Amino acid sequence: MADTAKNVENVQAAVNEEGNNVESSEPDPMVLKSLKIKYGVVKRLTKDKLSYEKEARQQSEKLEQYKTEGKDEAILKNAVSQVAMN
Repeated sequence: MADTAKNVENVQAAVNEEGNNVESSEPDPMVLKSLKIKYGVVKRLTKDKLSYEKEARQQSEKLEQYKTEGKDEAILKNAVSQVAMN
């Protein structure tokens, strides 16, 4: 969160240096386009991170289930290696 606030301050400082008014009623179209792209990237990365965490959680649960069921040693080794990769 602190990085985001710092980035916002840096953007505001850069805009002020260029002589633009940060509080103008009409934002610069190039700035809007850039912000939309960056927002999309953050949104996608957040979705990816949540997906990876969910997958890791599911694999860990599956591993625990295999252990409680007393599955074959080869199956357990394979499941352990998959969990370790995440």
